[in-house]
Amino acid sequence: MVLERIRVDKDKRYVWGRDKHDFGLEKLGPGEIEKKSGSSDTVSFELRRRSSPERKDGLVGDNYCLLPDLDVYAVADGVSESSSDSRSAAGVSKYLEKVWQKNLDKSGKKIDDLSLSEMHDLMLKVVSDLQEIFLRHNKKNPEIFLATTFSMVKMYEEYCLVVSVGDSPVFLQNKEGLEQVTIAQDIIRQGTKDRDGNYLPKSIDELYSAELNFDRVALQTKREEPGIIRNNPTSLLGLEKGFSVDFYIRKLKDGDRVLLATDGAVKTNDNLSLDSKKTLSQVADTLTDNFDGNDDATILILE
Repeated sequence: MVLERIRVDKDKRYVWGRDKHDFGLEKLGPGEIEKKSGSSDTVSFELRRRSSPERKDGLVGDNYCLLPDLDVYAVADGVSESSSDSRSAAGVSKYLEKVWQKNLDKSGKKIDDLSLSEMHDLMLKVVSDLQEIFLRHNKKNPEIFLATTFSMVKMYEEYCLVVSVGDSPVFLQNKEGLEQVTIAQDIIRQGTKDRDGNYLPKSIDELYSAELNFDRVALQTKREEPGIIRNNPTSLLGLEKGFSVDFYIRKLKDGDRVLLATDGAVKTNDNLSLDSKKTLSQVADTLTDNFDGNDDATILILE
């Protein structure tokens, strides 16, 4: 099975790998923005990735992966120090396609023939395999420790399936408004209780678990309080202790928009808008204008 990765730049169409174009390999100057557009049979997408204005080495600590032939899309935010943050996030882009292909081949089925439960299991296996790759690297190369957040979306029939490790958020914009689908795996979540007095679970699986009954607004407000330490994920690809994966599912309608982002791209939900009256490109550019000042930042919008 051969997977194609499509890129559209300046009205030119490329197949990643075949035309020697790959994800996130471009070096960016301080504050420089990378733009990509494209589509699958199901969605259109816009990507924006900006290097930190203070970074001089040309590397970017964020990365992404676009697999439109599979309707799979992902972002990653490397959290290691110095240049290894770039290598951490790039590891997702380097291996994600290969891991999907391996597991699809092993299933003996075409991706469109998988049931919802089979797709759920495959997505979790993909994350597990990525984790094993990172752990093996870190064991062999402790001096170059790699760790990254990871959020991946799979468009499946009328559903948006999401797996998330760490705190790179995924949002859904529909007629009811803007919802943050993912719940960051961080210290604040660990200390949050639901309305029955139970702590939120270490791992969330919306396909098989009951809906969580807790105050999402209060949780987000707590994250924005002065003195709260930001960027404190408790689960990361590459980190063995505390590793867990969340799985979310949302039903979609035509015109709904999904946003994958890194923390440098979103400060608070109040700053976000995926205005359906604007084109995807216009929305992406508006969000880019509001990127956090000093961090690498990435957004990927799907419609």
